[in-house]
Amino acid sequence: LSNGSEPLAAALKDIHERLPNASSVLVVGGGPAGVETAGELGETYGGKKDITIISGADRLLPRLKNPNIGKDAEQRLSKMGVKVINGGVKVTSTTTEGGKTVARLSNDKEMVVDVYIEATGDRPNNKFIPEAWLNAHGYVKTDPHTLRLDVDGVNNVYGFGSVASYSDGAVLDRSEE
Repeated sequence: LSNGSEPLAAALKDIHERLPNASSVLVVGGGPAGVETAGELGETYGGKKDITIISGADRLLPRLKNPNIGKDAEQRLSKMGVKVINGGVKVTSTTTEGGKTVARLSNDKEMVVDVYIEATGDRPNNKFIPEAWLNAHGYVKTDPHTLRLDVDGVNNVYGFGSVASYSDGAVLDRSEE
C-alpha cells in the first residue's frame, strides 16, 4: 500500500489489535456502513462487549424510503445485543484519554469507549489521487454522463462510486442534476 493509503492500513491494523480486548465499542452512523459494522460486531461479540450504534437520525437507514427496513435492522441489532441510539443524537466531538475515546453527544451526555468507529457519511479516500483531478470538495472531477475524468489532457480514466463528483454516495448514484 502506498500513495496515501498507509493511514487506512494503520487504522485497520489498530482496530484489529484493539477489538479483541475491548469491552466497549461505539459505532457512529446509522447508514449502511454503520449498520453493517454494528451487525458484524453484534454477531461476533454480542453479549460479550458493550456495543452501541448512534444513528444521528430518527432511525437507522434514514435515506431509505421505507422506514420499516430501518426498524427491522434495529430489531435485529438489538437481538444481537447492540444498543441503538436514535432521536437525532449525534457525536459533537471526541478526545482520547488514557487509550479510550471520549465522545461528547448532542444531548449533553458523553460516552467513554475502548473502540470508536466513525461511519458518518462520505469523505472521499482521495489521498492517492492527483490534486488537479479533485474538485474543491475533494471529489474526483467526473462527467456525470460518461463517468470519464473531466480534466483536460487526461484520457481513458473513469471515476465511479462515492469518490466521484457525480455521486450522491448511494449505490444507485444519481447525478445532482
